[in-house]
Amino acid sequence: MLAFLLGILLAAAAIVALLEFRGAIAGTLSDLESIAALQSARSRVLADVVDVETGYRGFLLSRREEALEPLTMGVASSPSDIATLRAGGGVDASLGPTIESYASASRAAIDEMNQAVAAQRRAPANEQADASRMFAIKKQVDYTRQLSGDLERMLRHQSEEIRSTLQANTSRVILAIAALLAGVALVSFTQVRELLALGRRYFNVQTDSRAKIATLSHTLTESREALDTLNRRLVLAMRSAHVVVFSIEQSGRITWMNDGGSGMFGREALPWGLADFAPPDDRARIQNLVANAPANQDLVDFEMRIETGDLSHRWLKITLAPVRSQEGNGFLGSAVDITNIKRREEGNVLLMRELSHRSKNLLAIVQAMARQTAKATASPAEFYDRFGSRLRALAAGHDLLVKAAYSGAEMSELLQSQIGPLGAAMGSRVVSKGPMLMLRPEAAQNLGMAFHELAINAQIHGALTTPLGRVEINWKIEQKVGETQLMVDWIESGGPIATTTERRGFGSTLILENLPRSLHGTVTLEHLAGGSRCHMELPMKYIVENFGENDVKEESVEPPALRDVG
Repeated sequence: MLAFLLGILLAAAAIVALLEFRGAIAGTLSDLESIAALQSARSRVLADVVDVETGYRGFLLSRREEALEPLTMGVASSPSDIATLRAGGGVDASLGPTIESYASASRAAIDEMNQAVAAQRRAPANEQADASRMFAIKKQVDYTRQLSGDLERMLRHQSEEIRSTLQANTSRVILAIAALLAGVALVSFTQVRELLALGRRYFNVQTDSRAKIATLSHTLTESREALDTLNRRLVLAMRSAHVVVFSIEQSGRITWMNDGGSGMFGREALPWGLADFAPPDDRARIQNLVANAPANQDLVDFEMRIETGDLSHRWLKITLAPVRSQEGNGFLGSAVDITNIKRREEGNVLLMRELSHRSKNLLAIVQAMARQTAKATASPAEFYDRFGSRLRALAAGHDLLVKAAYSGAEMSELLQSQIGPLGAAMGSRVVSKGPMLMLRPEAAQNLGMAFHELAINAQIHGALTTPLGRVEINWKIEQKVGETQLMVDWIESGGPIATTTERRGFGSTLILENLPRSLHGTVTLEHLAGGSRCHMELPMKYIVENFGENDVKEESVEPPALRDVG
Protein backbone atom coordinates (compact mmCIF):
# COMPACT_ATOMS: atom_id res chain seq x y z
CA MET A 1 0.00 0.00 0.00
CA LEU A 2 2.81 2.30 0.85
CA ALA A 3 4.45 1.53 -2.47
CA PHE A 4 1.17 2.13 -4.23
CA LEU A 5 0.67 5.44 -2.48
CA LEU A 6 4.29 6.29 -3.12
CA GLY A 7 3.80 5.40 -6.75
CA ILE A 8 0.65 7.47 -6.91
CA LEU A 9 2.39 10.48 -5.37
CA LEU A 10 5.42 10.03 -7.60
CA ALA A 11 3.25 9.71 -10.69
CA ALA A 12 1.12 12.68 -9.68
CA ALA A 13 4.16 14.84 -9.08
CA ALA A 14 5.61 13.77 -12.44
CA ILE A 15 2.34 14.57 -14.20
CA VAL A 16 2.15 18.01 -12.62
CA ALA A 17 5.72 18.67 -13.67
CA LEU A 18 5.01 17.48 -17.22
CA LEU A 19 2.00 19.77 -17.49
CA GLU A 20 4.10 22.72 -16.39
CA PHE A 21 6.89 21.82 -18.77
CA ARG A 22 4.40 21.40 -21.58
CA GLY A 23 3.27 25.03 -21.21
CA ALA A 24 6.86 26.19 -20.94
CA ILE A 25 7.84 24.31 -24.10
CA ALA A 26 4.82 25.65 -26.00
CA GLY A 27 5.72 29.19 -24.92
CA THR A 28 9.33 28.63 -25.93
CA LEU A 29 8.29 27.40 -29.39
CA SER A 30 5.99 30.40 -29.78
CA ASP A 31 8.90 32.69 -28.87
CA LEU A 32 11.10 30.95 -31.46
CA GLU A 33 8.46 31.51 -34.14
CA SER A 34 8.16 35.18 -33.17
CA ILE A 35 11.96 35.59 -33.32
CA ALA A 36 12.01 33.94 -36.76
CA ALA A 37 9.23 36.26 -37.96
CA LEU A 38 11.22 39.27 -36.70
CA GLN A 39 14.35 38.01 -38.48
CA SER A 40 12.39 37.63 -41.72
CA ALA A 41 10.84 41.12 -41.37
CA ARG A 42 14.27 42.63 -40.62
CA SER A 43 15.75 40.98 -43.74
CA ARG A 44 12.86 42.19 -45.94
CA VAL A 45 13.16 45.77 -44.68
CA LEU A 46 16.93 45.73 -45.35
CA ALA A 47 16.26 44.29 -48.81
CA ASP A 48 13.83 47.17 -49.49
CA VAL A 49 16.49 49.72 -48.48
CA VAL A 50 19.11 48.01 -50.70
CA ASP A 51 16.64 47.90 -53.63
CA VAL A 52 15.89 51.62 -53.30
CA GLU A 53 19.63 52.42 -52.99
CA THR A 54 20.39 50.33 -56.09
CA GLY A 55 17.74 52.14 -58.14
CA TYR A 56 18.85 55.55 -56.84
CA ARG A 57 22.53 55.00 -57.64
CA GLY A 58 21.76 53.48 -61.05
CA PHE A 59 19.54 56.45 -61.98
CA LEU A 60 22.06 58.99 -60.67
CA LEU A 61 24.85 57.48 -62.77
CA SER A 62 22.97 56.64 -65.99
CA ARG A 63 19.93 59.05 -65.92
CA ARG A 64 17.85 56.25 -67.39
CA GLU A 65 14.33 55.46 -66.18
CA GLU A 66 14.79 51.67 -66.42
CA ALA A 67 17.47 51.91 -63.72
CA LEU A 68 14.69 52.91 -61.24
CA GLU A 69 13.00 49.48 -61.31
CA PRO A 70 14.63 48.27 -58.03
CA LEU A 71 13.70 51.62 -56.37
CA THR A 72 10.05 51.27 -57.41
CA MET A 73 9.91 47.71 -56.03
CA GLY A 74 11.54 48.72 -52.72
CA VAL A 75 9.27 51.77 -52.20
CA ALA A 76 6.15 49.68 -52.93
CA SER A 77 6.97 46.82 -50.51
CA SER A 78 8.57 48.83 -47.68
CA PRO A 79 5.37 50.04 -45.88
CA SER A 80 4.01 46.53 -45.26
CA ASP A 81 7.46 45.15 -44.34
CA ILE A 82 8.11 47.96 -41.83
CA ALA A 83 4.60 47.53 -40.36
CA THR A 84 5.26 43.78 -39.91
CA LEU A 85 8.57 44.54 -38.19
CA ARG A 86 6.98 46.99 -35.77
CA ALA A 87 4.12 44.59 -35.02
CA GLY A 88 6.64 41.99 -33.83
CA GLY A 89 8.18 44.36 -31.29
CA GLY A 90 5.95 42.99 -28.50
CA VAL A 91 7.87 39.70 -28.25
CA ASP A 92 10.39 41.20 -25.87
CA ALA A 93 10.32 44.68 -24.35
CA SER A 94 14.09 44.93 -24.66
CA LEU A 95 13.82 44.67 -28.46
CA GLY A 96 11.24 47.48 -28.80
CA PRO A 97 13.58 50.52 -28.90
CA THR A 98 16.00 48.88 -31.37
CA ILE A 99 13.15 47.74 -33.63
CA GLU A 100 11.61 51.22 -33.63
CA SER A 101 14.97 52.89 -34.36
CA TYR A 102 15.64 50.45 -37.22
CA ALA A 103 12.14 50.92 -38.71
CA SER A 104 12.37 54.73 -38.50
CA ALA A 105 15.87 54.83 -40.01
CA SER A 106 14.78 52.53 -42.87
CA ARG A 107 11.70 54.66 -43.55
CA ALA A 108 13.81 57.84 -43.53
CA ALA A 109 16.45 56.37 -45.88
CA ILE A 110 13.83 55.17 -48.39
CA ASP A 111 11.94 58.48 -48.33
CA GLU A 112 15.16 60.49 -48.74
CA MET A 113 16.32 58.48 -51.76
CA ASN A 114 12.86 58.59 -53.34
CA GLN A 115 12.73 62.37 -52.87
CA ALA A 116 16.26 62.70 -54.30
CA VAL A 117 15.19 60.87 -57.47
CA ALA A 118 12.15 63.14 -57.80
CA ALA A 119 14.43 66.18 -57.44
CA GLN A 120 16.79 64.78 -60.11
CA ARG A 121 13.87 64.45 -62.50
CA ARG A 122 12.74 68.04 -61.94
CA ALA A 123 16.11 69.78 -62.12
CA PRO A 124 19.15 69.44 -64.44
CA ALA A 125 22.21 67.57 -63.24
CA ASN A 126 24.30 69.35 -60.58
CA GLU A 127 27.38 67.35 -59.70
CA GLN A 128 28.08 69.22 -56.45
CA ALA A 129 24.50 68.93 -55.21
CA ASP A 130 24.28 65.32 -56.37
CA ALA A 131 27.51 64.43 -54.54
CA SER A 132 26.36 66.14 -51.34
CA ARG A 133 22.99 64.42 -51.46
CA MET A 134 24.62 61.05 -52.24
CA PHE A 135 26.93 61.40 -49.26
CA ALA A 136 24.03 62.23 -46.92
CA ILE A 137 22.03 59.29 -48.26
CA LYS A 138 25.03 56.98 -47.88
CA LYS A 139 25.35 57.97 -44.21
CA GLN A 140 21.66 57.28 -43.65
CA VAL A 141 21.86 53.88 -45.41
CA ASP A 142 25.01 52.93 -43.46
CA TYR A 143 23.24 53.87 -40.24
CA THR A 144 20.30 51.69 -41.28
CA ARG A 145 22.62 48.75 -41.98
CA GLN A 146 24.25 49.25 -38.58
CA LEU A 147 20.87 49.14 -36.83
CA SER A 148 19.96 46.04 -38.87
CA GLY A 149 23.16 44.34 -37.70
CA ASP A 150 22.45 45.30 -34.07
CA LEU A 151 18.92 43.92 -34.31
CA GLU A 152 20.14 40.73 -35.95
CA ARG A 153 22.64 40.14 -33.15
CA MET A 154 19.98 40.76 -30.49
CA LEU A 155 17.58 38.36 -32.22
CA ARG A 156 20.31 35.72 -32.55
CA HIS A 157 21.09 36.11 -28.85
CA GLN A 158 17.41 35.80 -27.96
CA SER A 159 17.11 32.72 -30.19
CA GLU A 160 20.09 31.07 -28.52
CA GLU A 161 18.65 31.77 -25.06
CA ILE A 162 15.28 30.32 -26.09
CA ARG A 163 16.97 27.20 -27.49
CA SER A 164 18.89 26.80 -24.25
CA THR A 165 15.64 27.12 -22.30
CA LEU A 166 13.99 24.59 -24.62
CA GLN A 167 16.82 22.10 -24.12
CA ALA A 168 16.64 22.60 -20.34
CA ASN A 169 12.89 22.04 -20.35
CA THR A 170 13.33 19.00 -22.51
CA SER A 171 15.81 17.57 -20.02
CA ARG A 172 13.36 18.26 -17.21
CA VAL A 173 10.64 16.54 -19.19
CA ILE A 174 12.85 13.48 -19.52
CA LEU A 175 13.50 13.45 -15.79
CA ALA A 176 9.80 13.87 -15.07
CA ILE A 177 8.98 11.05 -17.40
CA ALA A 178 11.51 8.84 -15.63
CA ALA A 179 9.87 9.68 -12.34
CA LEU A 180 6.48 9.04 -13.85
CA LEU A 181 7.63 5.68 -15.14
CA ALA A 182 8.87 4.76 -11.73
CA GLY A 183 5.55 5.78 -10.19
CA VAL A 184 3.61 3.92 -12.81
CA ALA A 185 5.73 0.83 -12.21
CA LEU A 186 4.77 1.01 -8.64
CA VAL A 187 1.06 1.38 -9.46
CA SER A 188 0.33 -1.07 -12.21
CA PHE A 189 1.45 -2.30 -15.56
CA THR A 190 -1.69 -0.90 -17.17
CA GLN A 191 -1.09 2.49 -15.74
CA VAL A 192 2.54 2.27 -16.84
CA ARG A 193 1.43 1.55 -20.37
CA GLU A 194 -0.84 4.62 -20.38
CA LEU A 195 1.88 6.75 -18.93
CA LEU A 196 4.30 5.48 -21.59
CA ALA A 197 1.84 6.62 -24.21
CA LEU A 198 1.81 10.04 -22.59
CA GLY A 199 5.59 10.00 -22.60
CA ARG A 200 5.62 9.19 -26.29
CA ARG A 201 3.43 12.20 -26.91
CA TYR A 202 5.88 14.41 -25.10
CA PHE A 203 8.76 12.92 -27.03
CA ASN A 204 6.84 13.83 -30.18
CA VAL A 205 6.75 17.38 -28.90
CA GLN A 206 10.53 17.31 -28.71
CA THR A 207 10.71 15.96 -32.25
CA ASP A 208 8.40 18.69 -33.50
CA SER A 209 10.56 21.25 -31.74
CA ARG A 210 13.63 19.99 -33.55
CA ALA A 211 11.75 20.06 -36.85
CA LYS A 212 10.72 23.68 -36.22
CA ILE A 213 14.28 24.58 -35.33
CA ALA A 214 15.42 23.01 -38.61
CA THR A 215 12.75 25.05 -40.43
CA LEU A 216 13.99 28.23 -38.80
CA SER A 217 17.56 27.39 -39.83
CA HIS A 218 16.32 26.89 -43.40
CA THR A 219 14.61 30.30 -43.24
CA LEU A 220 17.87 31.91 -42.15
CA THR A 221 19.64 30.23 -45.06
CA GLU A 222 17.04 31.61 -47.47
CA SER A 223 17.57 35.08 -46.00
CA ARG A 224 21.29 34.84 -46.69
CA GLU A 225 20.56 33.73 -50.26
CA ALA A 226 18.22 36.73 -50.67
CA LEU A 227 21.04 39.03 -49.59
CA ASP A 228 23.34 37.38 -52.13
CA THR A 229 20.68 38.01 -54.79
CA LEU A 230 20.54 41.66 -53.82
CA ASN A 231 24.32 41.88 -54.15
CA ARG A 232 24.11 40.39 -57.63
CA ARG A 233 21.44 42.95 -58.54
CA LEU A 234 23.74 45.73 -57.40
CA VAL A 235 26.55 44.35 -59.57
CA LEU A 236 24.16 44.12 -62.54
CA ALA A 237 23.02 47.70 -61.99
CA MET A 238 26.63 48.94 -62.01
CA ARG A 239 27.39 46.97 -65.17
CA SER A 240 24.32 48.29 -66.97
CA ALA A 241 25.32 51.84 -65.97
CA HIS A 242 28.93 51.18 -67.17
CA VAL A 243 30.35 51.95 -63.74
CA VAL A 244 33.45 50.32 -62.23
CA VAL A 245 33.99 50.47 -58.46
CA PHE A 246 37.50 49.96 -57.07
CA SER A 247 39.69 50.40 -53.98
CA ILE A 248 42.78 52.55 -54.36
CA GLU A 249 45.60 53.35 -51.99
CA GLN A 250 46.80 56.92 -51.47
CA SER A 251 49.87 55.96 -53.48
CA GLY A 252 47.58 55.50 -56.49
CA ARG A 253 47.72 51.69 -56.60
CA ILE A 254 44.41 49.91 -57.26
CA THR A 255 44.04 46.79 -55.11
CA TRP A 256 40.46 45.68 -55.91
CA MET A 257 37.72 46.28 -58.42
CA ASN A 258 34.33 44.78 -59.15
CA ASP A 259 33.70 42.30 -61.95
CA GLY A 260 33.88 43.93 -65.37
CA GLY A 261 36.44 46.55 -64.38
CA SER A 262 39.22 44.85 -66.31
CA GLY A 263 37.23 45.37 -69.53
CA MET A 264 37.14 49.14 -69.01
CA PHE A 265 40.81 49.44 -68.07
CA GLY A 266 42.05 46.66 -70.33
CA ARG A 267 44.12 44.86 -67.69
CA GLU A 268 43.39 41.72 -65.67
CA ALA A 269 45.99 41.33 -62.91
CA LEU A 270 45.98 43.45 -59.73
CA PRO A 271 47.42 45.54 -58.23
CA TRP A 272 48.42 48.31 -60.64
CA GLY A 273 48.64 52.09 -60.60
CA LEU A 274 45.81 54.29 -61.84
CA ALA A 275 48.28 56.73 -63.42
CA ASP A 276 49.88 53.91 -65.44
CA PHE A 277 46.99 54.05 -67.92
CA ALA A 278 47.26 57.80 -68.57
CA PRO A 279 49.39 59.17 -71.41
CA PRO A 280 52.97 59.88 -70.29
CA ASP A 281 52.42 63.65 -70.23
CA ASP A 282 49.40 63.29 -67.88
CA ARG A 283 50.65 60.72 -65.38
CA ALA A 284 52.18 63.24 -62.97
CA ARG A 285 48.86 65.08 -62.72
CA ILE A 286 46.93 61.89 -61.89
CA GLN A 287 49.48 60.87 -59.27
CA ASN A 288 49.32 64.29 -57.62
CA LEU A 289 45.50 64.29 -57.61
CA VAL A 290 45.37 60.95 -55.80
CA ALA A 291 48.31 61.57 -53.43
CA ASN A 292 47.17 65.06 -52.44
CA ALA A 293 43.45 64.29 -52.11
CA PRO A 294 42.51 65.55 -48.63
CA ALA A 295 41.37 62.83 -46.25
CA ASN A 296 38.66 65.07 -44.78
CA GLN A 297 36.99 65.88 -48.11
CA ASP A 298 33.86 63.95 -48.98
CA LEU A 299 34.48 63.38 -52.71
CA VAL A 300 37.25 64.08 -55.20
CA ASP A 301 36.29 64.20 -58.91
CA PHE A 302 38.50 64.45 -61.96
CA GLU A 303 38.64 63.31 -65.57
CA MET A 304 41.45 61.35 -67.15
CA ARG A 305 42.36 59.95 -70.54
CA ILE A 306 43.58 56.34 -70.61
CA GLU A 307 45.44 54.36 -73.25
CA THR A 308 43.86 51.01 -74.09
CA GLY A 309 45.46 47.99 -75.66
CA ASP A 310 44.20 48.78 -79.19
CA LEU A 311 46.20 52.08 -79.24
CA SER A 312 42.98 54.11 -78.88
CA HIS A 313 42.07 56.52 -76.10
CA ARG A 314 39.17 56.47 -73.68
CA TRP A 315 37.94 59.14 -71.29
CA LEU A 316 36.93 58.26 -67.71
CA LYS A 317 35.38 60.29 -64.92
CA ILE A 318 36.99 59.24 -61.62
CA THR A 319 35.32 59.84 -58.24
CA LEU A 320 37.21 59.08 -55.01
CA ALA A 321 35.72 58.88 -51.51
CA PRO A 322 38.13 58.66 -48.54
CA VAL A 323 38.16 55.44 -46.50
CA ARG A 324 39.94 55.27 -43.15
CA SER A 325 41.08 52.02 -41.56
CA GLN A 326 43.74 50.67 -39.18
CA GLU A 327 45.86 49.59 -42.14
CA GLY A 328 45.98 53.16 -43.48
CA ASN A 329 43.99 55.72 -45.42
CA GLY A 330 42.81 55.08 -48.94
CA PHE A 331 39.87 55.69 -51.24
CA LEU A 332 36.86 53.90 -52.60
CA GLY A 333 36.60 54.99 -56.22
CA SER A 334 34.29 54.75 -59.19
CA ALA A 335 35.05 55.11 -62.90
CA VAL A 336 32.45 56.08 -65.51
CA ASP A 337 33.20 55.88 -69.24
CA ILE A 338 32.53 59.37 -70.70
CA THR A 339 34.28 58.80 -74.05
CA ASN A 340 31.09 59.38 -76.06
CA ILE A 341 30.36 62.59 -74.14
CA LYS A 342 33.87 63.90 -74.89
CA ARG A 343 33.51 63.03 -78.55
CA ARG A 344 30.20 64.86 -78.72
CA GLU A 345 31.80 67.89 -77.07
CA GLU A 346 34.61 67.87 -79.65
CA GLY A 347 32.01 67.57 -82.43
CA ASN A 348 30.09 70.51 -81.00
CA VAL A 349 33.23 72.66 -80.95
CA LEU A 350 33.92 71.85 -84.61
CA LEU A 351 30.29 72.54 -85.46
CA MET A 352 30.36 75.91 -83.72
CA ARG A 353 33.53 76.87 -85.57
CA GLU A 354 31.95 75.90 -88.87
CA LEU A 355 28.78 77.76 -87.97
CA SER A 356 30.76 80.89 -87.06
CA HIS A 357 32.67 80.72 -90.34
CA ARG A 358 29.51 80.31 -92.41
CA SER A 359 27.69 83.02 -90.46
CA LYS A 360 30.46 85.49 -91.23
CA ASN A 361 30.34 84.56 -94.91
CA LEU A 362 26.57 84.90 -94.91
CA LEU A 363 26.73 88.32 -93.28
CA ALA A 364 29.30 89.44 -95.84
CA ILE A 365 27.00 88.30 -98.65
CA VAL A 366 24.03 90.11 -97.11
CA GLN A 367 26.10 93.29 -96.72
CA ALA A 368 27.24 93.18 -100.35
CA MET A 369 23.71 92.37 -101.49
CA ALA A 370 22.31 95.37 -99.60
CA ARG A 371 24.96 97.72 -100.96
CA GLN A 372 24.49 96.60 -104.59
CA THR A 373 20.69 96.56 -104.33
CA ALA A 374 20.72 100.10 -102.93
CA LYS A 375 22.80 101.28 -105.90
CA ALA A 376 20.42 99.68 -108.40
CA THR A 377 17.10 100.92 -106.93
CA ALA A 378 15.48 104.33 -107.21
CA SER A 379 13.28 104.36 -104.09
CA PRO A 380 13.07 102.82 -100.62
CA ALA A 381 9.99 100.84 -101.66
CA GLU A 382 11.82 99.32 -104.61
CA PHE A 383 14.83 98.60 -102.40
CA TYR A 384 12.55 96.89 -99.85
CA ASP A 385 10.98 94.64 -102.52
CA ARG A 386 14.25 93.72 -104.27
CA PHE A 387 16.30 93.26 -101.13
CA GLY A 388 13.54 91.30 -99.33
CA SER A 389 13.17 88.95 -102.30
CA ARG A 390 16.92 88.28 -102.38
CA LEU A 391 17.03 87.73 -98.63
CA ARG A 392 14.20 85.19 -98.87
CA ALA A 393 15.99 83.35 -101.65
CA LEU A 394 19.23 83.34 -99.68
CA ALA A 395 17.36 82.03 -96.59
CA ALA A 396 15.70 79.28 -98.64
CA GLY A 397 19.07 78.05 -99.86
CA HIS A 398 20.46 78.28 -96.36
CA ASP A 399 17.55 76.16 -95.06
CA LEU A 400 18.57 73.38 -97.45
CA LEU A 401 22.12 73.49 -96.12
CA VAL A 402 20.95 73.39 -92.51
CA LYS A 403 18.65 70.46 -93.31
CA ALA A 404 21.66 68.52 -94.63
CA ALA A 405 23.91 69.63 -91.70
CA TYR A 406 25.91 71.86 -94.08
CA SER A 407 26.95 68.86 -96.18
CA GLY A 408 25.43 70.37 -99.34
CA ALA A 409 22.17 70.53 -101.31
CA GLU A 410 20.65 68.46 -104.11
CA MET A 411 20.45 70.30 -107.47
CA SER A 412 16.70 69.84 -108.08
CA GLU A 413 15.84 70.81 -104.48
CA LEU A 414 17.98 73.94 -104.87
CA LEU A 415 16.09 74.90 -108.01
CA GLN A 416 12.78 74.37 -106.23
CA SER A 417 13.83 76.58 -103.31
CA GLN A 418 14.82 79.44 -105.63
CA ILE A 419 12.22 79.17 -108.42
CA GLY A 420 9.31 77.78 -106.39
CA PRO A 421 8.23 81.21 -105.04
CA LEU A 422 7.18 82.23 -108.59
CA GLY A 423 3.94 80.38 -107.73
CA ALA A 424 1.18 80.34 -110.32
CA ALA A 425 3.48 81.71 -113.02
CA MET A 426 5.17 78.33 -113.23
CA GLY A 427 3.03 75.26 -113.76
CA SER A 428 4.11 73.64 -117.00
CA ARG A 429 5.86 76.82 -118.16
CA VAL A 430 8.96 76.21 -116.09
CA VAL A 431 10.63 72.79 -116.44
CA SER A 432 13.98 71.38 -115.43
CA LYS A 433 15.91 68.28 -116.32
CA GLY A 434 19.22 66.77 -115.25
CA PRO A 435 20.87 64.07 -113.15
CA MET A 436 20.65 63.99 -109.35
CA LEU A 437 23.63 65.92 -108.06
CA MET A 438 24.69 66.76 -104.48
CA LEU A 439 26.32 70.20 -104.55
CA ARG A 440 28.95 71.51 -102.16
CA PRO A 441 27.72 74.22 -99.75
CA GLU A 442 29.65 76.96 -101.58
CA ALA A 443 28.40 75.82 -104.97
CA ALA A 444 24.81 75.56 -103.71
CA GLN A 445 24.93 79.09 -102.28
CA ASN A 446 26.36 80.71 -105.44
CA LEU A 447 24.18 78.75 -107.90
CA GLY A 448 21.10 79.44 -105.77
CA MET A 449 21.66 83.20 -105.90
CA ALA A 450 22.22 83.04 -109.68
CA PHE A 451 19.03 80.98 -110.25
CA HIS A 452 17.05 83.45 -108.16
CA GLU A 453 18.29 86.44 -110.17
CA LEU A 454 17.51 84.66 -113.46
CA ALA A 455 14.02 83.72 -112.19
CA ILE A 456 13.20 87.26 -111.03
CA ASN A 457 14.45 88.68 -114.34
CA ALA A 458 12.27 86.20 -116.25
CA GLN A 459 9.25 87.21 -114.19
CA ILE A 460 9.82 90.98 -114.53
CA HIS A 461 11.50 91.41 -117.94
CA GLY A 462 11.73 87.97 -119.61
CA ALA A 463 9.70 85.01 -120.82
CA LEU A 464 7.33 84.78 -117.86
CA THR A 465 5.90 88.24 -118.61
CA THR A 466 3.92 86.76 -121.54
CA PRO A 467 1.25 84.01 -121.46
CA LEU A 468 3.21 81.76 -123.85
CA GLY A 469 6.65 82.28 -122.34
CA ARG A 470 8.59 79.26 -121.07
CA VAL A 471 11.75 78.61 -119.11
CA GLU A 472 13.86 75.46 -119.41
CA ILE A 473 16.71 74.63 -117.04
CA ASN A 474 18.94 71.75 -118.13
CA TRP A 475 22.16 70.46 -116.63
CA LYS A 476 24.52 67.61 -117.49
CA ILE A 477 28.05 66.33 -116.85
CA GLU A 478 30.60 66.46 -119.71
CA GLN A 479 34.32 66.01 -120.26
CA LYS A 480 35.91 69.15 -121.66
CA VAL A 481 39.59 70.01 -122.04
CA GLY A 482 40.56 67.00 -119.96
CA GLU A 483 38.31 68.06 -117.05
CA THR A 484 34.85 66.97 -115.90
CA GLN A 485 32.51 69.95 -115.94
CA LEU A 486 28.91 70.71 -115.07
CA MET A 487 27.01 72.28 -117.99
CA VAL A 488 23.98 74.34 -116.96
CA ASP A 489 21.67 76.06 -119.47
CA TRP A 490 18.93 78.56 -118.64
CA ILE A 491 16.82 79.01 -121.79
CA GLU A 492 13.82 81.33 -122.07
CA SER A 493 11.45 81.33 -125.05
CA GLY A 494 8.22 83.05 -126.03
CA GLY A 495 9.13 86.25 -124.21
CA PRO A 496 9.12 89.89 -125.38
CA ILE A 497 11.75 91.49 -127.58
CA ALA A 498 14.78 92.18 -125.42
CA THR A 499 15.75 95.77 -124.64
CA THR A 500 19.37 96.72 -124.20
CA THR A 501 20.80 98.87 -121.46
CA GLU A 502 24.32 100.02 -120.84
CA ARG A 503 24.04 99.74 -117.02
CA ARG A 504 24.76 96.33 -115.56
CA GLY A 505 22.52 95.54 -112.59
CA PHE A 506 23.18 93.53 -109.44
CA GLY A 507 21.88 90.29 -111.00
CA SER A 508 24.06 90.50 -114.08
CA THR A 509 27.10 91.37 -111.98
CA LEU A 510 26.46 88.40 -109.69
CA ILE A 511 25.99 85.97 -112.60
CA LEU A 512 28.80 87.17 -114.88
CA GLU A 513 31.43 88.13 -112.32
CA ASN A 514 30.81 86.57 -108.91
CA LEU A 515 29.66 83.11 -110.08
CA PRO A 516 32.63 82.30 -112.39
CA ARG A 517 35.08 83.76 -109.88
CA SER A 518 33.68 81.72 -106.97
CA LEU A 519 33.37 78.40 -108.86
CA HIS A 520 36.33 78.83 -111.25
CA GLY A 521 34.19 78.44 -114.38
CA THR A 522 32.86 80.41 -117.33
CA VAL A 523 29.40 81.97 -117.65
CA THR A 524 27.72 83.68 -120.60
CA LEU A 525 24.47 85.66 -120.37
CA GLU A 526 22.56 86.93 -123.40
CA HIS A 527 19.30 88.88 -123.61
CA LEU A 528 17.76 87.74 -126.91
CA ALA A 529 14.39 87.99 -128.59
CA GLY A 530 12.11 85.68 -126.59
CA GLY A 531 14.05 85.93 -123.35
CA SER A 532 17.45 85.53 -121.69
CA ARG A 533 19.87 82.66 -122.15
CA CYS A 534 22.57 81.75 -119.69
CA HIS A 535 25.20 79.06 -120.18
CA MET A 536 27.49 77.91 -117.36
CA GLU A 537 30.56 75.65 -117.52
CA LEU A 538 31.76 74.83 -114.00
CA PRO A 539 34.52 72.35 -113.00
CA MET A 540 33.02 69.46 -111.04
CA LYS A 541 35.79 69.53 -108.43
CA TYR A 542 34.38 72.88 -107.26
CA ILE A 543 30.76 71.70 -107.51
CA VAL A 544 30.85 68.31 -105.70
CA GLU A 545 32.85 67.52 -102.57
CA ASN A 546 35.56 64.93 -103.35
CA PHE A 547 34.04 64.39 -106.78
CA GLY A 548 33.70 60.77 -107.89
CA GLU A 549 31.43 58.58 -109.99
CA ASN A 550 29.11 57.82 -107.07
CA ASP A 551 28.26 61.52 -106.64
CA VAL A 552 26.13 61.63 -109.83
CA LYS A 553 23.07 59.47 -110.53
CA GLU A 554 22.58 58.60 -114.20
CA GLU A 555 18.78 58.99 -114.23
CA SER A 556 17.32 62.39 -114.98
CA VAL A 557 14.86 64.00 -112.60
CA GLU A 558 12.25 66.67 -112.95
CA PRO A 559 11.13 67.86 -109.52
CA PRO A 560 7.33 67.58 -109.15
CA ALA A 561 7.19 71.03 -107.57
CA LEU A 562 8.60 72.54 -110.77
CA ARG A 563 5.97 70.84 -112.90
CA ASP A 564 3.00 71.97 -110.84
CA VAL A 565 3.41 74.55 -108.11
CA GLY A 566 0.46 76.85 -108.88
